Amino acid sequence: MVYMPFPLSEAPENVPLRIVEIRARGRGQARRLLEIGLTPSAVVRVVSKAPGPIIVEVRGARFALGRGHARRILVDVVRE
Repeated sequence: MVYMPFPLSEAPENVPLRIVEIRARGRGQARRLLEIGLTPSAVVRVVSKAPGPIIVEVRGARFALGRGHARRILVDVVRE
């Protein structure tokens, strides 16, 4: 079975996800994502998708991400 990466903005809540690719616009956006630990192969979890920013947890810390940023981060479900 082949799994296709999907945008973080479409991810379900409370499911471990692995970042497959980041399609950042420009160095500033890429640097910001790297600074908060959103790097390829990092495991993240969507904490909340309520209206407004998406709250994600990465390496024990929580961050708010705009939906535009979240659309540019491709993830896949962590499979054991």
